[in-house]
Amino acid sequence: MPKRRATKKQLRNLAKGRAIRKRNLLKKRRQTRRQKPKRKMAKRRRTNGSLTGGTHDINPQILTSTWEQLATVTTYNIAIPNPVAKGIFAKANSATLMEILKVTIYCPGFEAEFTASLGPAFRRLSLGTKNFAGTTTSAAQATNFVVHEDSCTGAFTAAGSFAFGPALNVFTYDLTDGVGHGLLIATDYLYAQSRLYPANIGDSTWTIKILYRFKNVGITEYVGIIQSQQ
Repeated sequence: MPKRRATKKQLRNLAKGRAIRKRNLLKKRRQTRRQKPKRKMAKRRRTNGSLTGGTHDINPQILTSTWEQLATVTTYNIAIPNPVAKGIFAKANSATLMEILKVTIYCPGFEAEFTASLGPAFRRLSLGTKNFAGTTTSAAQATNFVVHEDSCTGAFTAAGSFAFGPALNVFTYDLTDGVGHGLLIATDYLYAQSRLYPANIGDSTWTIKILYRFKNVGITEYVGIIQSQQ
């Protein structure tokens, strides 16, 4: 049978239906676009070279240790407990370490040495992570991270009395890398060794102040640090 032609009315209804479907499709697309949340631009992370990561504890603490060196002992060894409790802030697979920023040393004056001898006077203080007990240490020891040494020599005056010029007694050592990252300590103790020559017969008080803060590191890095510091 021959195909029947669509009437004008049927063609109008077909076009009208297509127009309605197209209009509904466009409306649906506009609604979908409005409902989709807008993407927020990622905020640029602010960084500061003087800060370390980990615990985000950027406020330093001060650890003070002081001792009197007896006249009969030229070399003294002091054990200073590490104030950082391992794991206090640490997350899984990490450890909290002591990060030393600065060390300030308050030395006994040279006046006491010169009351015992007219020769040169010598002072040394080393701070490290290994206990050398009675063995005298020096800057050659890899575990010593601060070693202070100085000496002073006096002279006779025209009146026959013995005198020497002024000497500094306070010294500060900065252990940061220039952008605020300090030295990480993984051992349970710090060891200070002080040495005076000749032995003092007067005031021989040593004092050190350690500026430090906390930092978290991964377990692998922690193990490597503690192996290198023992």
